[in-house]
Amino acid sequence: MKLRHIITAFSIIALIITQGSIPVFAVTQSEINAKNAQIQKLEQQIQAIQNKKNQTAQQKNSKEAEVNALKGQVTQLNSDIKNLQGQLVEVGQKLNETEGDIQETTQNIQDLENQIQQNKETIRNLVESLYKQSQVKNEIVAAVSADTLSEVFNGVEYSGTLQGKIQILLSDITTKKEALDVANQNLANQKATLASTQGTLEDRKESIESDKNQVQSQVKASAIAVNQLNSSLNSLSAQEQTLETQRKATAVELANLEAALSSQFGGAGRVCSARGYAWPVQGGRITQGYGMTSYAKSGAYGGAGHNGIDIGAPNGTPVYATAAGTVVSVGFNNRSYGKWIVIKHNDGYYSLYGHLSVQNVSNGQSVTRGQRIGAIGSTGFATGPHLHFTIYVPNSLRVGSSPQGAPVNPSTCGY
Repeated sequence: MKLRHIITAFSIIALIITQGSIPVFAVTQSEINAKNAQIQKLEQQIQAIQNKKNQTAQQKNSKEAEVNALKGQVTQLNSDIKNLQGQLVEVGQKLNETEGDIQETTQNIQDLENQIQQNKETIRNLVESLYKQSQVKNEIVAAVSADTLSEVFNGVEYSGTLQGKIQILLSDITTKKEALDVANQNLANQKATLASTQGTLEDRKESIESDKNQVQSQVKASAIAVNQLNSSLNSLSAQEQTLETQRKATAVELANLEAALSSQFGGAGRVCSARGYAWPVQGGRITQGYGMTSYAKSGAYGGAGHNGIDIGAPNGTPVYATAAGTVVSVGFNNRSYGKWIVIKHNDGYYSLYGHLSVQNVSNGQSVTRGQRIGAIGSTGFATGPHLHFTIYVPNSLRVGSSPQGAPVNPSTCGY
């Protein structure tokens, strides 16, 4: 009894030495399932936030486009107002010129009227003077008083000539006045037309300025909405970062639990006991090994080790089943394995093929050793085209948002 206890103690010490920080207490499947459920919940929350971020980003882009369109309207309205202002200035100048012409014409008419009045007064005075001097008389009076008949005719002729000249003088001035009256009326009509045009332009300008004010109000409201959406995006990003940090920490805890479970299932030292497997990629080379590689130590996996090996090959290179079995999972997760395939083999082990560009099999399908199941790609968390290849011990696989299980070093399997 004591010897068994001593052996158990040495086994625990050996496990601590070989596994580092991996727990030495017995790990149950329910613990791992709970941890995996916790990760699934965190990933669902992250996905929900990412969906919300995408929706918010679309709303923000839409609002920004709306702001740009409204600013374009403001620019166009400013241009319209500027053009109308130019037209108003031009109409105003024409109105001033027309008003000046009207004043000038009115003054000319007044001058002619004054001239007519003066001429009439001059003619009246002249006639009165001639009459008083008996130079213009009634033909009967002239015939009686004249010394000779020729004086009568001469007086009548002179009188007729004088009357004709007076008529011509008055007629010429009157014609000019009438022409000026017509011109003045035309100018008045032109002024009325210009005034009407000016009123129409002012009304149009006032309406456009009102539209501009409304559009500017919409610009302000939309800009406020954009700022609010930006704040929402920042808040969502902060929440996503917090959840991602929790997810990575939980993933490390899960990796430690899986490592402990692997040792309990005979995977101590992470060595694979399976035999007769085929290399999954012809011509491929290992670009990252298993465990705490330099890339894993950089924090790429949240502090956990690399749970498989990476086999580099050109994009589209065929990927083959390492052993006969049944396909138990064909899925996708952009944050982890991208497009993946998991096969349960006849010996109970599982093989995972990640970052595929093509998946050529489906769930429940039976495959043979060396059968083509997909092609190399760089989907999911990948820096370039390669195959992520993991082997899980029997009875340890769970598939949630991505496959989880107790891994062993695939390089130690028998090929």
